[in-house]
Amino acid sequence: MTPPVQLVMLDLGNVLFKIDFRRTRNAFMALPGYNGTPVQFENDEQNPIFVSYDKGMLTTAEFYQALRDHFGFTASSDHISNAWNAIIVEPFWFAEQIPTELKHHYFSVQGSVPKVVLTSNISELHLETAQSMLPGLVSLTPLNLDAAHYSCKAGLRKPDAEFFMHVCEEHGVHPSLVALYDDSPLNTAAAAALGIRTSLVTPGDRQLAFRELQ
Repeated sequence: MTPPVQLVMLDLGNVLFKIDFRRTRNAFMALPGYNGTPVQFENDEQNPIFVSYDKGMLTTAEFYQALRDHFGFTASSDHISNAWNAIIVEPFWFAEQIPTELKHHYFSVQGSVPKVVLTSNISELHLETAQSMLPGLVSLTPLNLDAAHYSCKAGLRKPDAEFFMHVCEEHGVHPSLVALYDDSPLNTAAAAALGIRTSLVTPGDRQLAFRELQ
């Protein structure tokens, strides 16, 4: 018999929020001073500067300077910020309902309610923008979320095993009792290697709470 899920890890981008990496790539290439260096910014492949900022290894001011040095930008910090934040389109219309639906679903199939926590690769600027669009992300309670684990706060990032184990240890749950809902094949594969059950989410999937785990 499969043991009950005690902890659900829920991604943010393309799961609760509509995001579009092309918007930031195009916005960067349109900034004054852009020197033609390719803007490597995809779900599973990103410029090391972006990764460092996601992990909180750079302050926002240091991030702006690193971008200017690398891409040649002569734009103001506000313009760079707007270009960086262009990736975030809007919350999906059903975003606020997903955590509660997950808890109801698990109660119906296993008779117990797991914790539902956010696990997101997200920079300080992106987090501020997401919170302004979906205020429930600030206190989490309105969204029926139990916790949030952000890469910029943890200093760790998916798909690194250390990130997943950090979240498991924070909640005192063995990986075999955890489920991950994420849109990245790299993230789900890395989690599965640790024994975490996974669901590879199609962006905008309204029924994600009811998908079968792998």
